[in-house]
Amino acid sequence: EAASKLKFCKADFSNRAALETAIDGSDFLYLCSPNYRHQLAFECSLIDIAAKCRVKRVVKMSVLKVFTGLDKKAHGVYHHRIHEYAVTKHPELKLVTLGCPYFLQNIPMYFGYGIVTKGEFRHVLQNEDMRWIDLNDAARTVAGLLTCDSETFERFNHRHIDLVGPDNGGMNVEKVCTLLTKYGMPTKNVQLTLDEWKKELQLGGLPDGQITNIIDFHSMLRDDTKIGQRIKFFKNHQDRMKPTYDAEPDLARLPFSYKGTESSVEDYIKNEGVLLLKQLRSVLQRSSS
Repeated sequence: EAASKLKFCKADFSNRAALETAIDGSDFLYLCSPNYRHQLAFECSLIDIAAKCRVKRVVKMSVLKVFTGLDKKAHGVYHHRIHEYAVTKHPELKLVTLGCPYFLQNIPMYFGYGIVTKGEFRHVLQNEDMRWIDLNDAARTVAGLLTCDSETFERFNHRHIDLVGPDNGGMNVEKVCTLLTKYGMPTKNVQLTLDEWKKELQLGGLPDGQITNIIDFHSMLRDDTKIGQRIKFFKNHQDRMKPTYDAEPDLARLPFSYKGTESSVEDYIKNEGVLLLKQLRSVLQRSSS
């Protein structure tokens, strides 16, 4: 029934009039685009349109707060500037920005080629635990924010909230390799240089622009000094950045909340990740024959 009420609009992102036509009459706006040079202008324009069309709620996807920074060279800095633009220029607009960590869906996309052709998780990640989450959990959280009651939404309004919590199970690459092996995809942990991994991504068929963005982000992850400076910067400025950046509210209040546990990582690998990797292997085998 809900699907029968949907209206589909074709719009050019550079055509503001077409975007207004697409958004006008909508109750909700889900804003999700990658880090790229036109992101700031594009998303701010959409926020202007959402305010003009009296959209009831906006949920914007972002990177984790600690990666947005405030310096011009920070990876994800546009996410922060877009959020600040929305809450300062359009304070009447109900908006939440969700900062997401490493998606489990990155496994077949970024590392799939090495896993299926060499049995190796070939990467540039450090060996410490990371905050992996299932993209489906992020989608449930977005749905929860867009459909929850007004009182619940107000707890999140105008905040940049990281989609992780203290109960989120840290997963390092070795643990992921163990789970892949457990569910039928034997995988070894192999660390590469950035140049080696870039070639791996090219072999995997990713577009050049996406590879550049991926390498940019991971080069920052590998630089302990930059990460340390970013974390220190964030902690030092957290007080003056309130209420925009506030203490993380309890996402469990949402009607659809994310699990964010180590078991959810295993669930993804068991039920989806290994299946996608096997499909990728079949595609590569067909293309080489």
